[in-house]
Amino acid sequence: MKTINQYIQECYQQYLESPKNDQDILFQKQLIERLKKENKQFGHAIVPENIPGGMAVHFHGFPPEPELKDILRCFHRHDYFELIYVYHGNFYNQFQDQTLQLHQGDLLLLNSNVLHSVYTECKEDIVFDIMISRNLFQQSAASILKDNPLFSFFFMDSLYSNNKNQRYLYFESGKSPEATKLIHTIILESINQRPCKDNMMQAALMMLFAHLSRMQTETKGLPLHQQDKNFKIFEIISYMDENCTSLTLEQLAEKFHYSTSYLSKLILQTSGKHFGELIQKFKLEKSAWYLTHTPLSIGEIAKAIGFQDEAYFYRLFKKHYGITPKSYRNQSIAY
Repeated sequence: MKTINQYIQECYQQYLESPKNDQDILFQKQLIERLKKENKQFGHAIVPENIPGGMAVHFHGFPPEPELKDILRCFHRHDYFELIYVYHGNFYNQFQDQTLQLHQGDLLLLNSNVLHSVYTECKEDIVFDIMISRNLFQQSAASILKDNPLFSFFFMDSLYSNNKNQRYLYFESGKSPEATKLIHTIILESINQRPCKDNMMQAALMMLFAHLSRMQTETKGLPLHQQDKNFKIFEIISYMDENCTSLTLEQLAEKFHYSTSYLSKLILQTSGKHFGELIQKFKLEKSAWYLTHTPLSIGEIAKAIGFQDEAYFYRLFKKHYGITPKSYRNQSIAY
């Protein structure tokens, strides 16, 4: 089995030795042009989700060439959650109103919608990005986050709320050997690609979240008296997400033993959207997943998520994402 240090050394050797062939140069030019185009059109770049298995680990790499530095530092957002771990040195995460410097051992969990720009300044800065699919939490959040108020509130805000006030969670995990051990487990599973790696990575991630939440509670006195109430709201909206293709308000009210009027108000207070608007949002997010992960035609995807009118689905998708379903699929393939 490879160690993390061995893997880093291999990456560094490849970086030094691998010549830039015509295909690499062409891909680089295409990426730069796409970033420029998206920044001009939207004010930021969009990195679609393409994470088979729910999680993936990416070695952040070395500082870019001078001519690429400005464009690669442009603001962008993801369709997934990003957990940044500083293995060695420093790392910079720039938001629109502040720059956060991370040091060795630090962890930063980013909201999937937050605009940011990331960079290192020297080759001794070693950083790993752990990409976490939104779908992983949308399908199983109710069970894995039930007793974890810190992270359940964070993902609730990121996935379902209009406010999205909590842009990130920051931890100085270098102070916790247990947290460091868990994050290293995730990285090593990804590096070595052993059987059942996805299960091992997800189990270590949930243990990491539980450990960090416990640390936060014990050091900062995180209030827990609202936990049961907030979890019930989280459970309701998670159920809506999982069953959005055909769910009605009446069916949801019956499932959770509330009146339709009370439930409608609760959903609006929590998410800032009416029941129908939130269901539509979930449908469109599922369609984005189908576009990225399946060869289904746009018409087949529209029907699979509950839209009988393909043209109507097309208009809604473009309004929600700013680009057409076809462009979204093409971007996902390119990345």
